[in-house]
Amino acid sequence: MQLGCSQYNGFMLGILLLSITCLAIDRPRISALLFAVLLNLKHLYLSAAPFFFVHLLAGYVFKNHASARDREMGGIEAGRYIRMTALHGAVARLVALGSVVVCVFGISLLPFFALGQFWQLIRRLFPFGRGLVHAYWAPNSWALYTAADRALAFMSRGNGRLSHFIASFVRTEATASLRATSGLVGEAPMAVLPQVRPGHTALLVVLLQSPVLVGTWINPSRRAAAAAVAYCSLAAFLLGWHAHEKAVLPPLVIVAAAAPVDFVGAQLHARLLLLLSAAGHYAQLPLLHRPAEYVLARILLLLYHVCARIVLSQRIGQLAEVADQGPDCGDMELDGREIFGPKTDRVKTPGQMRRAVGLPTLLRSYEEAFLIGFFPLELFVSVVHPFLLGERLSFLPLLCTSVYCAVGVHYCTYLMLLLWKQQRQLSETHAFPPRATSSPTPAIVGPGTPLHGNDKVKIS
Repeated sequence: MQLGCSQYNGFMLGILLLSITCLAIDRPRISALLFAVLLNLKHLYLSAAPFFFVHLLAGYVFKNHASARDREMGGIEAGRYIRMTALHGAVARLVALGSVVVCVFGISLLPFFALGQFWQLIRRLFPFGRGLVHAYWAPNSWALYTAADRALAFMSRGNGRLSHFIASFVRTEATASLRATSGLVGEAPMAVLPQVRPGHTALLVVLLQSPVLVGTWINPSRRAAAAAVAYCSLAAFLLGWHAHEKAVLPPLVIVAAAAPVDFVGAQLHARLLLLLSAAGHYAQLPLLHRPAEYVLARILLLLYHVCARIVLSQRIGQLAEVADQGPDCGDMELDGREIFGPKTDRVKTPGQMRRAVGLPTLLRSYEEAFLIGFFPLELFVSVVHPFLLGERLSFLPLLCTSVYCAVGVHYCTYLMLLLWKQQRQLSETHAFPPRATSSPTPAIVGPGTPLHGNDKVKIS
């Protein structure tokens, strides 16, 4: 399903990962070229454009390239010379970067301008008439919002005081028009809650992305680039207009590929990957609706989760052992309130933590409870509803799936923001080298990436 869909195939995901990697190893113009090509292949990745714009502007265009000899010079004239040199360098870098992007967009869009079809292209790329939610609701904020609206509309049919109060807000035109639970594509007005427009969703997406955008503008971090792109993609998925359920897969691929090489980040990354993969993958199961696919799809989902737990547990154990062997590991201080639990669970080193709890504990108790909740959900969707309700309330299984998975995706977005902050703080302590010459540190790392435990890290 992932490779067969033209919007979410591996070819474009590969270009996205290459662009992030070039950003992390200080190849900004190649990164801008790849991302511009990606945007012209599919506008789905427009959600990451604000981060790339801010990062390239702050981390490449406006960075100061004055030499050490110039900085050692004293006096007013020297300061003026350094400022002019920095200004000229920024203009030159802006022109070089802009030329790459403009050339790519010019080659792609010039034929549409020449044929007078540009605005027709825009209308087809952004079909706002399809409605706020898809026929099958994506597990995002608008699934919760629409479900709350349908619940309030249902409560308004009662005879109590609360029902009469809610009924005073019900719009009669909404009840007579296309409903969001009809399973059809189209504009479905809300019955009780305020109506949401495309402009509202765009503004909310930018607001949700603003912590990463502002933090990147203040201090662009190449180490945290992958986490920033994944977070911006999740923000657009949660609050974007007419998001498809498959749009959660690109940020999931980034999370799976961009594994941190430090112990604290690896713990947080393991929680994020297990929860987001469970919610994101289960949300795709209604698309595989034929009887021959039912058992196979669920077995594959369970096998993936079991294998991911084993691999992540082994990787965190290796990181703990490597950290124990580092000469500076005795100075490491981990505050467990944000990552591991309450203050009383704090230990001095990752290895001591591992020995204290045995094998690495990947998830907290309430996160395990969320994963266990998929079993009664599957029981209701596949057994209870067909036998008890039959053809009645046919959209209810899809509604329950979307709402439950949406809770998990929201929580994973919060974890993604924590991971970005942790990687950004780590980059402030141990920054990447200016540009690697022999063996650059990869942005996309995996279980086979060499790990080094002699870094001193203090997370507060």
